[in-house]
Amino acid sequence: MFLDVLRCIMKDLYQPVSYLLVISAAAMLAAGSYLGIRKVTGRGIRCQISANGLCRVLLLVYFLVLLQTALFSREPGSRHSLDLTLFETWGRSVVSHAYFIENILMYLPFGILVPACFRKMERPWVCVLTACGSSALLELTQLLTRRGYCQLDDVVTNTAGALLGWCIWKLVRKGGLRFDNK
Repeated sequence: MFLDVLRCIMKDLYQPVSYLLVISAAAMLAAGSYLGIRKVTGRGIRCQISANGLCRVLLLVYFLVLLQTALFSREPGSRHSLDLTLFETWGRSVVSHAYFIENILMYLPFGILVPACFRKMERPWVCVLTACGSSALLELTQLLTRRGYCQLDDVVTNTAGALLGWCIWKLVRKGGLRFDNK
């Protein structure tokens, strides 16, 4: 059963990964100032990339992929449902287990990138509450636009993913990697 769940997750990851290249290119162009392009010389463009600037570009790419996956890849009015039953999405099928895990994975980058970019988000409760609010807003937007199913489980699993991401960020930071958050 574990391998079946893993196969479902890998199949479902194809869609967001397919957006990644296009969105990354657009984000790099839009966020050139964060890359710290210093000057054009006779030998080309000289760049200095700060860790914080790179994190912010990655955060922009993450948010664009998140919005494309959760909202814009779906037809308006194609889905409409409100489910406030806790752990309902775990279900009994391989696909429902995969969706549950995917919702945790979907907000893992949030918990890593947000505190790396913004000093105020280094506190776990601030980062996690912000993730919870962002997830609730995304679910509400899905409900209002009918582009997704609005589920309490999604908010809970997204928030858990952000907490797990924050823990990973904290472990990496304790390992010596520092960002100059502003």
